[in-house]
Amino acid sequence: MDARKFLKELWHPANEEPIANTSPILFDGRDREGYQIVKTSFFRSSYWNKTVEYYGIVRWLYIDDLFTKEGGEQ
Repeated sequence: MDARKFLKELWHPANEEPIANTSPILFDGRDREGYQIVKTSFFRSSYWNKTVEYYGIVRWLYIDDLFTKEGGEQ
């Protein structure tokens, strides 16, 4: 699989809430002045909507999904 396609398929939209306490996430957002924010976080909160609003999150992914699974599966 093409690396660009692989990475593109890992992203989740901001309106899809990550499962809490499972895997660290990386999110991509914009601050109030329009600057890009790329941040990692271990999502533990039930306040996902407020987190999305605060960081201007556009998309996110599970960091663990970036690595090959046991047995070589992607």
